[in-house]
Amino acid sequence: MSGFALFAGHDHYSCGGMEDLVGRFESFEAAREILASGIDSDGEEFDYDWYQIVDLASFEIVDRG
Repeated sequence: MSGFALFAGHDHYSCGGMEDLVGRFESFEAAREILASGIDSDGEEFDYDWYQIVDLASFEIVDRG
């Protein structure tokens, strides 16, 4: 499996695990663009307190905030 997964949520309302999955992206840059835009794939605005981008080939967290 390749690509990147973006997990994100709010400090006061995190579900944990797959329920925090925002989406799967073909590139790291595409995942970062979603974060920068503030608009999710459904066209909804968001402002997450935390995020992690995971490389699906290695299952390593490659970016977090």
